[in-house]
Amino acid sequence: MRGYIFQVLAAAAVILSAGRASAELEEWIRAVQQPGKTSERAAALVAIRGIAKDLRALSAVPAILSCLRDKEATVREEAVAALGSILYLQKQPCPLALVEMLNDSDADVRLAASTYGGIFSEYPEGSLVIFKKAARSPDRNLRSNAPHLLKVAGGNAPEVVRIMQELADDPDWQVANNAEIALWHVTKNVERFTLFCLRSIAAYRPVEGDAAKAENQQQAIRNLQAASLVGLLKQEARSQPVELSRALLKGCQHPTPEIRSQSIRTIAALRKEVEGIKRPLDEAGLQNVVRTLADDPEDGVRLALSNSGLLPPTR
Repeated sequence: MRGYIFQVLAAAAVILSAGRASAELEEWIRAVQQPGKTSERAAALVAIRGIAKDLRALSAVPAILSCLRDKEATVREEAVAALGSILYLQKQPCPLALVEMLNDSDADVRLAASTYGGIFSEYPEGSLVIFKKAARSPDRNLRSNAPHLLKVAGGNAPEVVRIMQELADDPDWQVANNAEIALWHVTKNVERFTLFCLRSIAAYRPVEGDAAKAENQQQAIRNLQAASLVGLLKQEARSQPVELSRALLKGCQHPTPEIRSQSIRTIAALRKEVEGIKRPLDEAGLQNVVRTLADDPEDGVRLALSNSGLLPPTR
């Protein structure tokens, strides 16, 4: 009997809790629809986003959609975040209205749209045109997120690949980096991806001094990227050893000394850590390349070679 009473009390607590949550949600929805109260409306949108996992949050979507055209950028930004969170967590499709916020006049709203819009795995008809426009935007945040959006919406379509290739030459490091990653996913071009990895790993520099400085923060991000690419190269060494071996040996012949040096260091490391890469490297002509590099005009390249263990033992 006592156990039954506890079950009834527990069920009642759940019902009361659900009732309070529903009442709060209704209050937040009313607050969102109040004109001229920017801070209260933005706070209500944040609160609604906080319960995005709750199925009842879907009832707020109509009110949130109406906020996407609000005159206040803060309200539009929070509306984008709430809409994207709710629809994604409730496994609903991405609406074109969310994608269209990439065209907003406010930079923070555009960033929110590219961030929360970027979490979906498919997009409605008409999205690809907007993503192409984003790729050519003066807003570096839009260009930075555009490669992923293009990859999901356009795959390996020739025009999409061409736009990604243009973004890979962007003067902004993050834009170019994201474009190369997206290109790898849609083209699986081992040679290009390997060269990108070598460049990124060669750019690794210890962060010294004030970590809060912008240049140090960016270098820290680049270092994390380099570390992740090392792991990807190891994966490729196991899954595509022949193709990767050829690409690495081409890197040894690259006109840039830093790329030649990094190619040597990468080959040496992979030979130690990935057993299956040794034979493909040898069959691709590793020793011929080593003999050529032994006479390289750059001291740094010869030093990398001498430290690699790739030189044949002297007699």
